[in-house]
Formats: sequence, structure tokens, C-alpha cells
Amino acid sequence: MNNDKLISLTEHGGIIHLNTLTSLTDAQAEILGLCPGEKLYLNGLRCLSETQAAALSKFRGTVLSLSGITDVQVKDLAKFGGERLDLSALRDVQIEELVTFEGNILSLGLQTLTDSQAQSLGQFQGEQLYLNALTSLSDIQAACFGNWLLSLNALSCISDAQAESFAKIKGQIFLNGLTSMSAIQANLLRQSKAMCISLNAMTVLSDIQADAFAKFEGHKIYLNGLTSLSDVQAKSLGEFRGKIVSPTWIIEKIERAKQKDKNDKVLYFFQKGNTFYKVKNYEEAIKSYDEVFSLNPKYVEALSKKGFALLKLGQYRNALSCFDKVLKLQQNHLSSLSGKGFALFKLEDYKKAITAYDKVLEINPNLIHPWNGKAYALYYLGKVDEALETFDQGLEHEPSNKKLLLNKEEILAEIKNV
Repeated sequence: MNNDKLISLTEHGGIIHLNTLTSLTDAQAEILGLCPGEKLYLNGLRCLSETQAAALSKFRGTVLSLSGITDVQVKDLAKFGGERLDLSALRDVQIEELVTFEGNILSLGLQTLTDSQAQSLGQFQGEQLYLNALTSLSDIQAACFGNWLLSLNALSCISDAQAESFAKIKGQIFLNGLTSMSAIQANLLRQSKAMCISLNAMTVLSDIQADAFAKFEGHKIYLNGLTSLSDVQAKSLGEFRGKIVSPTWIIEKIERAKQKDKNDKVLYFFQKGNTFYKVKNYEEAIKSYDEVFSLNPKYVEALSKKGFALLKLGQYRNALSCFDKVLKLQQNHLSSLSGKGFALFKLEDYKKAITAYDKVLEINPNLIHPWNGKAYALYYLGKVDEALETFDQGLEHEPSNKKLLLNKEEILAEIKNV
């Protein structure tokens, strides 16, 4: 490529891809170093002279990508003032000179490290360090890294001590070469304060590992390599509060497990509430019904039962609020209509109580308690004849009902004594 064509390709700035270039002249390096681009990709180059490296380091964009370079003097490239320097094929480098790079992202192709090099890399002030060709690491070396993002995707195994060191990373941990880890290591990693852990080479999990990852407090776990997942593991991962990135069928299985677990919890707390209600421990019953409602806000039976527990405690306005919430979801919910009538009766709002009872009787006139409640509401409104008539209407459905007969006799007795 001649210089004029190179100038025409770069003069408009933006993202410049020149990955087909396999060599540069010093003059071309000068042109590229001064071009107005934002990102410069030269991934086809295999080597740079010291002069060329110095020229390219003057590039004022944010990214300088030289991921094919295997031979270069890095002291000049370290002067690059952008955000990202990619030298991910470079396996022989003077780390001490390179860590002076003041950007945030550094990619290197080192396959091995000395303790001295690890200590130097630990002094890199940027946020992201990619060492994706590194195939081995000592415990001492692992303890040197404190970057916001650490990517070690060629490591196939780690020690417990290394897992403990990686758990101190606060940003993102990429260990996509790991095919297995111990339960101890999984528990160490889950204690990490990192936002993300990526373990895409793991094809299977143990129940203990799944349980450990469920307790991870970060935002994401990448498990794209999973080929199997048991129901127990799916249930554990379903408890993770962040996002799991995995094959669609894995996510669907986790979601099914979450729903089943949620349904199981709803049923457990509802039955627990009913048990407390039966033994007249209404306060504890209400707590259980609240647990149900927090899991499923549309589970009206729990909210209705809470309303009746509140009636038992004499908290009529709170009970009324519960019944109204139920009726917004199911306008013909019989027990809630009846409970609403009773709550209104106790609040001495007799007209509205009658309206509620009438709605119950429209749906099921064979129920006795609404006839009784309506009759008393009419009586307290001074409508004695209508009250007595209402008792009679109830008795038409159940002539021998003792409650209706007794209450009618009591009202008749009161009238005689007036």
C-alpha cells in the first residue's frame, strides 16, 4: 500500500481497520500515528521497529490494537495515551517498561510469568488486564493482581489459594479455560465482590458448586458451556439474584425450577397461615399470609384469609382494605364480599354492609350468614319489618337454621320490650 492510499483511508478518522497490512514503512507508521482516528486496528502486523513503535504511540485515539505483534520494543508503545493497548500475541516483553502504560486496558500474550513479572503487572494502574495466553500461574503470582477486570482464559485449573486471590477482584473475573473446580474453590469464588464471573468452559456442575454460585452477590455468571443440569442444581441456580448467561434450555430449566420453588413456597406459607388461624394465633397467621402475598400478589385466597384474621383481631378497617384488594382482582369473590359486609357492619356502615351482603346473595342465595348479617343491618337502620322479612327469606332456604331462628326471636323479643 502506498502512502497516498494510506492517507486517503485514514483521513476521515473514526474506526480504522487495516488488518490486511503485514508490514509498515517508517513513513507509514508516522502517517498512522498522526491520523485523526478513534480506534486503530493493525492486527496483521507481526513486528515493529523501535522507530515505528514510537510513531504509533503518538496515535491520539482510544484503542491501538496490535494483536498480531510478536516482536516489538515496548517502551515506546507504553507511551500510547489511549484507553486500550492490545498486544495479545506478544509473549516476550519487558513488563517493567510496559506497565507504565497509563490507559485502562492492557492485553498481552504471555504464556508464562516470573514472580518478578507478576509483581510488575500488579503495579499496572489500569482497570482491565487480559492475559489470555497464560497457561500456568503460581499462588504467589495470582496474589499480585488487583485489577478491576482480570482475564485468564487459558488457565485450565487453579489452586485454592488462587481462587482466594481471584475472589478479591472487584470487577470481572474471566476464567473461561477452567473445565472443573473443587467445591472449596467454588465457595471461595462465590465470596468475591466482583460484578461478574465467567466460567464458560465448565460443562457440568456439582450440587455444591451450583449452591455456591447461587450465593454469589454479583450481577452475572457466565456458564455457556454447560451440557447438563440436574433439577437440584436448577433449583439452586434459580436462587441467584443476578443474571445467569447460559444456553437457552438451561435458562428455561432454571426458570421452571424457580416457578416450582415459588409455588411450593406459596403453598407452604398458605398452609402454615391456615394452621395458625385454626389454633386462633391470628398474628402469626397474618405473617404467613403476608409471605404468600409477597411471593404472589395475585394469590387472593391468602389476602382474603388475612382479612378474616384481622376481623378476629377487631381490626375492621384493615380487614376491609384486604377484602377490597381481593375484590379488585376478583369482583365476585364470595368470602371476601361476605367479609366486607361483616367489616362494614362492625364499622356501623350498615347501608354499605347491606350492599355487600346483597352481592353475596345474588351469587349464592343458599348461604345463610349473609341473610343474618343483612337482617341485623336493616334492624339497626330501624327497618324492623324488612329485617324480619330478611330472616324469613333466609329460612326459606334453610327452615331449621338455629341461628336465623334464634336471632329473629331475639329481635321480636326486643320489639315487645320497647
